[in-house]
Amino acid sequence: DVCSSDLLRNRYVFTGELVMRTAFHIGGGVNRLTASGSDSPVVLTPEEIPFIPGSSFKGVLRSTVEKLVPSLPGNWFSCGLIQLDDEEAREALQVEDRVCPTVWSKDLDREKRERPREAAHIRDKALDRLCATCTLFGSPFAASKVDINDLSMSAQNWQGGIEVRDGVAIDRDSEKAKDRLKYDFEVV
Repeated sequence: DVCSSDLLRNRYVFTGELVMRTAFHIGGGVNRLTASGSDSPVVLTPEEIPFIPGSSFKGVLRSTVEKLVPSLPGNWFSCGLIQLDDEEAREALQVEDRVCPTVWSKDLDREKRERPREAAHIRDKALDRLCATCTLFGSPFAASKVDINDLSMSAQNWQGGIEVRDGVAIDRDSEKAKDRLKYDFEVV
């Protein structure tokens, strides 16, 4: 038996071209050996061509959507993936009827542990209250409805422009450079 909410109703495929106007850095981790020996290399394909992982682009897109949703006409809201403590969550629920379960997920987890026979009902109730952003991009209660592939560059377009730049660690308290904490990072 297939539930009507499980049916694929619409599917949209968006394609485009991302044009970088300034240098960018998407970190590839410190385990990758590079000819430059950089402290923070860019992520590369096996063919040594830079790319932007779909998960990185999806995170930026989600963040942008979270900022735009409150300005949309209608009763849309976005939780911003914040996690409130128990007291803050109860206060938010008293003030506003529509509060995304993501902000009080700890309470829901505890509720499901305390009442295991009602766990499915508790989960379904949480799914009904998800904010627009969590409904689209996913939350601890629901899978994402958005799938974003890696943003790749064709080999013929890649001209080998990786540059190494210097950076200095900043002390958050004093807002000054930390002594002897210079590093470098790659940009494309």
